[in-house]
Amino acid sequence: MIFGKTGLRPVFLIEEIRLGCKDYGYEAELAVPLQSNDLASVFWVGRSANAEAFGKAWDAWRDAQSDPASLAAKLEARFQACGQMIQARRSYDVY
Repeated sequence: MIFGKTGLRPVFLIEEIRLGCKDYGYEAELAVPLQSNDLASVFWVGRSANAEAFGKAWDAWRDAQSDPASLAAKLEARFQACGQMIQARRSYDVY
């Protein structure tokens, strides 16, 4: 996920993301550019052990959205509130 021109907001959000995802074996980091034509964007990099683990985590995340008190639903609401800040969401396999 790429956060554009966000200041420090994603830095505060990353700890909540880590807390909400740790039970699913999902790791999250922020990549802040040191040299780039766009020094304002911050990149959220998430990792799972494999596609199966990611699929199970995604299913649990999706299913938790029906419970507004769940951490997953609260985080998703915060992502939605970011609105224009979130410029892109992409997925890659890394070898």
